[in-house]
Amino acid sequence: MTITELAKELSKMYENADDGETATMVHLFGIRYSKYILENNISINDIINSTRLKNGSSITSGYNTELRKGIKLAKYVVERQVVNK
Repeated sequence: MTITELAKELSKMYENADDGETATMVHLFGIRYSKYILENNISINDIINSTRLKNGSSITSGYNTELRKGIKLAKYVVERQVVNK
């Protein structure tokens, strides 16, 4: 998976987040892809800076911290599927 592919997935998760849940989706992205990001020494800044939202902008650099939180949480949590939204 390339930085561009990771950024595309993060952009998708961010844009599809429910109201007030964008930071949560960035955390979830970090949890979901932490192993790959860490094993391949991929820069969090590069992922964030490569995101592209539908309006042409990228996710703000403030989300670097949120992505780091998700990566750190990954060793303590297991993702589960939400049955009813």
